[in-house]
Amino acid sequence: MNESYVEDVTIRVSVARFNRGPHFYQGCPFCQKKLSNAVKTCRMCGNCITCIVSYYSLKLVLRDETGNIDATVCKAGRDFTGVSANEFTAIEVENRKEAIELLRRNLGLQWEVDLKIDDSKQGIYVRIDRA
Repeated sequence: MNESYVEDVTIRVSVARFNRGPHFYQGCPFCQKKLSNAVKTCRMCGNCITCIVSYYSLKLVLRDETGNIDATVCKAGRDFTGVSANEFTAIEVENRKEAIELLRRNLGLQWEVDLKIDDSKQGIYVRIDRA
């Protein structure tokens, strides 16, 4: 994927709300691209897939003194929930209420985040790399 970042900043935000799930995706253990269960070979990296791994894709709204912005948390998902992506996937599939409670613990808390703002997609996309 060709990403053209126009801005890379660190800001202090709070989590205003989490959007509807699922808050994970299942992907290739080598390149992390999204896969379906039936795939035997990753179309992106060409590796043979023996098991699919879960990755965070927490869609949320961040708030700072200037307003709100939609964001997707990927690699920092464990910082928000306290569990691995595989553990969170099992919780969300088996007991959605418990998964929501793990996310709610972070509502209103302050986070220092590194934002990479990507303008190559329609509108502005914000990805949080770490909290």
